[in-house]
This record gives sequence, C-alpha cells and structure tokens, in this order.
Amino acid sequence: MSLPPLPPPPPFPFRRTAGAPGDEPPPPARRPPLAQKHAVYADTHARAAYTPGYSRFVAWMKIVLPLIAVMLLAMVAAWPYLQRKDNLFRLGFSALTMSDTETSGMVNVRYVGTDGKGQPFSVTADLARSSDKSAAVIDLELPKADITLKDGSWVALTADTGRYLRAKGVLDLKGKVNVFHDSGYELKTDAAELNLKQGTVVSHTTVRGQGPIGEIRSQGMTLFDKGKTIVFTGKTYLTLYPGPRKGPRVSGGTQQ
Repeated sequence: MSLPPLPPPPPFPFRRTAGAPGDEPPPPARRPPLAQKHAVYADTHARAAYTPGYSRFVAWMKIVLPLIAVMLLAMVAAWPYLQRKDNLFRLGFSALTMSDTETSGMVNVRYVGTDGKGQPFSVTADLARSSDKSAAVIDLELPKADITLKDGSWVALTADTGRYLRAKGVLDLKGKVNVFHDSGYELKTDAAELNLKQGTVVSHTTVRGQGPIGEIRSQGMTLFDKGKTIVFTGKTYLTLYPGPRKGPRVSGGTQQ
C-alpha cells in the first residue's frame, strides 16, 4: 500500500543577500524643527544650571543691574541742577579781600553764619565792595539779612544800601529799610543798625508798621531777641484792630 506524498515545506521568509541594493537600514525619523530647538534649549539650560560660574554671574547681575538703573535715574534727576549756572555763592566776610581800586567788587555775595546762641543767619547783597584789601568795612548794595530762631520763626531785613563793619559784626542799613516778621508784621524806616552777634535791631528814625493787631508809628524802635520783643521809642501811636492778637511782644509810646 503506498503512502500519500508529503506536502511541500512552507516557504522561508525572503531575505536579501548582502550587497544587494536597498539593504541599508531605514533612516531615523526626523524630529520636527520646533521641537528640536526646544530640546536644544532645554539641554543647554540644564547644563548651565549646574555650572557654578553661571550661577554666580546671575546672582551678581541681580544686584548690579538694579544699582545701575538707580544711578541712571539719579543722574537724570540731578542733571538740570548740575547744568545750572548760579552766581550766588557763600562767602565769609572775614575771608573777603578786595583790590586796590575803589570801584572793584564782587556780585551776588552771600554770607552765612551763626550768632552767639548758635542761631543761623545769612546776609546777601547784589554787590559788595571795599576800599581796602583788609575789607574791614564792606559796602553793600541791596542787602538782605535773614535771621532764624531756634523755634523756627524768622526775621528778614532789606534796604537799598548797607555797610558791614567786620570787627563789630554790625550791619548799617539805609534807604527804605523794611523789617518782616514771620507772624505777619512789617516795619518800615529810613535807617537801622543790625547787630548780627547780639541779634538786635535799632532805629532812631521814624518807624511805621502794620500787622494783624493793628498799625503803629513811632520815633524809633529796638528789636530784642531776634524780634521776639519790640520796643518803640519816642512818641508812639498805636491803632488796634478787633480780634485775636498774635505776634511779638510790643511795648512803648502813647496808645491812640
């Protein structure tokens, strides 16, 4: 009895022989350009984050850059003041020297000092001149004196001309002398003597004044304690206004 024939074996998978065309492995899939850029940036940032030098640089920049910005803002704010040309300057009369010519002088003079009680004062003038080099006597044009008290109040004096006697510390004022007190009083006279060391003002000419409490006229006056007390001398006429009274203490004369 004959057996049936065996079925043929299944075919083996097809394999390419070496050297045959097309046997190279397929190329890897390319990463999209945007994703590739993000990956490169992430790798670089990750490497830099672990670099000690880079960390120190970032820390310094966090301090230096704000400081530079503040300095630039300060320079911008101060620039107008740096560019301003102001002829007004401080000048101590004790250090003031003049040439031999009588007409020579200095313009926009400012003298700042303190009295015996440590209270500040200042004297300014449009023009200062002296006839000798020692400047013992200094003539001033349009002088102005400002006296400030420790309690914050002040007295100001102005005149057409003035003469400063350096040895005595006295300023003689002449021509439309005005005395202003910060409490609202104004006194006018033709001549007055201001003692910068003692803080007194003396006038022997007719005085006219007005303020919150009324008006006054006298033949002279003396201011003590930088204007805290005013004594009117000679015949004095006072007209009072109704209402509260505030200001320096006033005494003297005949009340009207």
